[in-house]
Amino acid sequence: MACPLSSKIWLARCLLGRRRKQSQPEAVRALYEEALSVIGLHPTEGPEIWEDYREYEESLDSQADGQASAKQMQRIRMLFLRQLVLPLPGIDRLREALLTFESNLDPNLQDKAIAAKSEALATAAGQAWRQRQELEQKLVEASRPLVMVAAAGGEDTALSPAQVMAELVGLE
Repeated sequence: MACPLSSKIWLARCLLGRRRKQSQPEAVRALYEEALSVIGLHPTEGPEIWEDYREYEESLDSQADGQASAKQMQRIRMLFLRQLVLPLPGIDRLREALLTFESNLDPNLQDKAIAAKSEALATAAGQAWRQRQELEQKLVEASRPLVMVAAAGGEDTALSPAQVMAELVGLE
Protein backbone atom coordinates (compact mmCIF):
# COMPACT_ATOMS: atom_id res chain seq x y z
CA MET A 1 0.00 0.00 0.00
CA ALA A 2 1.47 3.33 -0.99
CA CYS A 3 1.07 6.17 1.50
CA PRO A 4 2.24 9.76 1.26
CA LEU A 5 5.15 11.18 3.16
CA SER A 6 3.13 12.10 6.22
CA SER A 7 4.02 10.80 9.64
CA LYS A 8 0.47 11.52 10.82
CA ILE A 9 -0.99 9.13 8.25
CA TRP A 10 1.61 6.46 8.99
CA LEU A 11 1.19 6.84 12.75
CA ALA A 12 -2.58 6.51 12.39
CA ARG A 13 -2.11 3.43 10.23
CA CYS A 14 0.27 1.87 12.77
CA LEU A 15 -2.10 2.70 15.64
CA LEU A 16 -4.97 1.07 13.77
CA GLY A 17 -2.76 -1.99 13.20
CA ARG A 18 -1.86 -2.07 16.90
CA ARG A 19 -5.54 -2.07 17.86
CA ARG A 20 -6.62 -4.63 15.28
CA LYS A 21 -3.65 -6.97 15.66
CA GLN A 22 -2.96 -6.81 19.39
CA SER A 23 -2.04 -10.47 19.51
CA GLN A 24 0.09 -10.29 16.36
CA PRO A 25 3.23 -8.25 17.12
CA GLU A 26 4.94 -9.44 13.93
CA ALA A 27 2.13 -7.96 11.82
CA VAL A 28 2.40 -4.66 13.69
CA ARG A 29 6.18 -4.67 13.28
CA ALA A 30 5.69 -5.18 9.55
CA LEU A 31 3.56 -2.01 9.47
CA TYR A 32 6.24 -0.03 11.27
CA GLU A 33 8.94 -1.43 8.99
CA GLU A 34 6.87 -0.43 5.95
CA ALA A 35 6.49 3.08 7.38
CA LEU A 36 10.24 3.29 7.98
CA SER A 37 10.97 2.15 4.44
CA VAL A 38 8.85 5.01 3.08
CA ILE A 39 9.44 7.82 5.56
CA GLY A 40 12.18 6.71 7.97
CA LEU A 41 14.84 8.92 6.37
CA HIS A 42 12.68 12.03 6.21
CA PRO A 43 14.37 14.62 8.47
CA THR A 44 11.21 15.88 10.16
CA GLU A 45 8.68 13.08 9.71
CA GLY A 46 10.93 10.04 10.11
CA PRO A 47 11.95 10.50 13.76
CA GLU A 48 8.28 10.42 14.80
CA ILE A 49 7.87 6.96 13.29
CA TRP A 50 11.07 5.69 14.91
CA GLU A 51 9.97 6.96 18.33
CA ASP A 52 6.49 5.48 18.07
CA TYR A 53 7.95 2.14 16.98
CA ARG A 54 10.22 2.11 20.05
CA GLU A 55 7.28 2.99 22.29
CA TYR A 56 5.32 0.10 20.81
CA GLU A 57 8.17 -2.31 21.51
CA GLU A 58 8.48 -0.94 25.06
CA SER A 59 4.76 -1.59 25.58
CA LEU A 60 5.33 -5.23 24.65
CA ASP A 61 8.01 -5.54 27.31
CA SER A 62 5.42 -5.02 30.04
CA GLN A 63 3.88 -8.32 28.90
CA ALA A 64 7.21 -10.17 28.75
CA ASP A 65 9.25 -11.88 31.43
CA GLY A 66 12.69 -13.44 31.72
CA GLN A 67 14.22 -14.33 28.38
CA ALA A 68 11.33 -12.72 26.48
CA SER A 69 12.05 -9.44 28.28
CA ALA A 70 15.74 -9.66 27.36
CA LYS A 71 14.74 -10.19 23.74
CA GLN A 72 12.41 -7.16 23.88
CA MET A 73 15.17 -5.00 25.33
CA GLN A 74 17.44 -6.08 22.47
CA ARG A 75 14.75 -5.17 19.93
CA ILE A 76 14.40 -1.69 21.43
CA ARG A 77 18.17 -1.26 21.59
CA MET A 78 18.47 -2.25 17.92
CA LEU A 79 15.83 0.31 16.93
CA PHE A 80 17.88 3.00 18.66
CA LEU A 81 21.05 1.83 16.93
CA ARG A 82 19.38 1.57 13.52
CA GLN A 83 18.19 5.16 13.84
CA LEU A 84 21.54 6.36 15.17
CA VAL A 85 23.28 5.46 11.90
CA LEU A 86 20.93 7.64 9.84
CA PRO A 87 21.74 11.22 8.84
CA LEU A 88 18.81 12.78 10.69
CA PRO A 89 18.54 15.80 12.99
CA GLY A 90 18.45 15.26 16.74
CA ILE A 91 21.17 12.60 16.88
CA ASP A 92 22.53 13.88 20.21
CA ARG A 93 19.07 13.76 21.83
CA LEU A 94 18.53 10.28 20.42
CA ARG A 95 21.84 9.10 21.87
CA GLU A 96 20.90 10.57 25.26
CA ALA A 97 17.55 8.74 25.08
CA LEU A 98 19.38 5.48 24.34
CA LEU A 99 21.77 5.96 27.26
CA THR A 100 18.83 6.78 29.57
CA PHE A 101 16.96 3.70 28.34
CA GLU A 102 20.05 1.58 28.94
CA SER A 103 20.72 2.98 32.42
CA ASN A 104 17.14 2.20 33.48
CA LEU A 105 17.48 -1.47 32.57
CA ASP A 106 18.18 -4.22 35.02
CA PRO A 107 22.00 -4.47 35.28
CA ASN A 108 21.86 -8.01 33.87
CA LEU A 109 20.24 -6.68 30.68
CA GLN A 110 22.49 -3.66 30.17
CA ASP A 111 24.94 -3.52 27.27
CA LYS A 112 28.15 -2.26 28.90
CA ALA A 113 29.59 -1.16 25.53
CA ILE A 114 26.55 0.83 24.39
CA ALA A 115 28.04 4.23 25.26
CA ALA A 116 31.06 3.67 23.03
CA LYS A 117 28.98 2.12 20.24
CA SER A 118 26.44 4.92 20.28
CA GLU A 119 29.14 7.62 20.38
CA ALA A 120 30.80 6.26 17.24
CA LEU A 121 27.48 5.92 15.40
CA ALA A 122 26.22 9.33 16.50
CA THR A 123 29.44 11.04 15.44
CA ALA A 124 29.29 9.59 11.93
CA ALA A 125 25.56 10.25 11.56
CA GLY A 126 25.96 13.80 12.88
CA GLN A 127 28.64 14.53 10.29
CA ALA A 128 26.46 13.11 7.53
CA TRP A 129 23.50 15.20 8.71
CA ARG A 130 25.56 18.40 8.73
CA GLN A 131 26.55 17.67 5.12
CA ARG A 132 22.97 17.29 3.96
CA GLN A 133 21.22 19.73 6.29
CA GLU A 134 21.61 22.71 3.94
CA LEU A 135 20.35 20.70 0.98
CA GLU A 136 17.39 19.39 2.97
CA GLN A 137 16.50 22.99 3.84
CA LYS A 138 16.80 23.97 0.17
CA LEU A 139 14.50 21.09 -0.73
CA VAL A 140 11.90 22.28 1.78
CA GLU A 141 12.15 25.81 0.45
CA ALA A 142 12.05 24.66 -3.18
CA SER A 143 8.88 22.66 -2.56
CA ARG A 144 7.04 25.73 -1.30
CA PRO A 145 5.31 27.96 -3.83
CA LEU A 146 7.72 30.67 -4.85
CA VAL A 147 7.04 34.03 -6.37
CA MET A 148 10.11 35.73 -7.76
CA VAL A 149 10.45 39.11 -9.27
CA ALA A 150 13.68 39.57 -11.16
CA ALA A 151 15.11 43.00 -11.72
CA ALA A 152 15.39 44.13 -15.33
CA GLY A 153 18.16 42.09 -16.89
CA GLY A 154 18.51 39.99 -13.72
CA GLU A 155 18.57 36.20 -13.62
CA ASP A 156 16.32 33.81 -11.76
CA THR A 157 18.62 32.01 -9.31
CA ALA A 158 16.09 29.85 -7.47
CA LEU A 159 16.62 26.10 -7.70
CA SER A 160 13.82 23.80 -8.69
CA PRO A 161 12.93 20.86 -6.43
CA ALA A 162 14.46 18.53 -9.03
CA GLN A 163 17.76 20.46 -8.95
CA VAL A 164 17.90 20.36 -5.15
CA MET A 165 17.05 16.65 -5.14
CA ALA A 166 19.83 16.00 -7.67
CA GLU A 167 22.29 17.78 -5.34
CA LEU A 168 21.04 15.74 -2.39
CA VAL A 169 21.37 12.45 -4.28
CA GLY A 170 24.87 13.53 -5.28
CA LEU A 171 25.82 13.54 -1.58
CA GLU A 172 24.89 9.91 -1.20
